[in-house]
Formats: sequence, structure tokens, C-alpha cells
Amino acid sequence: MKIMAIDYGDARTGFAISDRSEFLASPIGTVPERNAERLADKAAQTAAEYGAGEIIVGLPINMNGTEGPRAEKCRAFAELLKERTDLPVRMWDERSTTVTAHNILNETNVRGKARKAVVDTVAATIILEGYLEYRRKKAMLKKVHKKAGIAFLCVMAALAVLAGRIAWINYNHGDAYSKAVLDHQTYTSTTIPYKRGQ
Repeated sequence: MKIMAIDYGDARTGFAISDRSEFLASPIGTVPERNAERLADKAAQTAAEYGAGEIIVGLPINMNGTEGPRAEKCRAFAELLKERTDLPVRMWDERSTTVTAHNILNETNVRGKARKAVVDTVAATIILEGYLEYRRKKAMLKKVHKKAGIAFLCVMAALAVLAGRIAWINYNHGDAYSKAVLDHQTYTSTTIPYKRGQ
């Protein structure tokens, strides 16, 4: 499934999209728009054009875990987007995303106007990469739990078989012992003559 990520901004908003395998995240541009409703229209249109099955909106949570005015704006934008598409729209923690984007651009020596044009779409890509990694780990844990459940059932089945085997052995050995005792009693009573005075 393709997933689109949005780094919402007051003046510029960055978009990114994943491939269907959810392995790669790629920047797909920045939209210079200050009107939230028009931006939501554009975002919904872009998601449809790229065939996205889900939309992630970055949520700027403070380092102490609280949400400020910026987070409220992002949540409000996400609600506008939900009204314009049938796709699931989820919020995703984007703490330090912009700083990371600037660091990447520093390493690639992207400066000035060029940086201003791409920093938001790079930030959206970083947001998307984080979300894709989360989904991969979640899927892996699900597989591990499934395998653990199957292994547990196999162990329980083996224990049940073993318990049945032990019960069968005890049952048959018990019958043999009883038979041996009876045979011995029969033998002694029929072969040893009774002597008076004994």
C-alpha cells in the first residue's frame, strides 16, 4: 500500500510518498499555501493522483511530550483532510524532524533558495520513513507472536500425546501386575499341598 506523509506548515507544506512495498519513502514536492482549506484540497488531490491508501500528518509534539498551538493546527488540518478523502488520516510524532532535515541538507550542501524549496518535503520524507519503520516492526512482532502461538500449541499437543502414552503404559503395566499376582496366587494354591498342622 502506498502511504503519503505531510509536513504541515503555515506557509509551505511538504509531501512524501512510499512505494507499494512500503520500503522506500520519496519526496514529491512542497506546496506554498497559507489557506488550510485550499491546502487540504490539494493534499487530497495529490493522494488520489499517487494512489495513496493512507495519509500521515506530522504532529509536532514538544520534547516533554506535551502538545502546543502548532500541534493543534496540525490536528485541525488533519480534520479538514478527513472531510475531503475516504482514506484513513493518522497523526505521527514528528519531533526533531525539521532539525534532521536541515542536517541532511547541510551534509548535501543544499543552501539558500534551494534549501527553502525542499526542506519541507525532506521533512515529510523523514516523517514517512519513521512511520514505515514502525509498521515493519509491528508486522514483524505480529509474525513472531503468531509463530510463538503455533509453537505453544505444538508443545501442548506433544505434552498431551506424552501424557496419553504414559497413561496407556501405566494402565497396561497395572493390568500385567494384577495378572501376575493372580497367577501366582492360583499357582501356589493349586501346586503346594496343604499339610495338616501347618
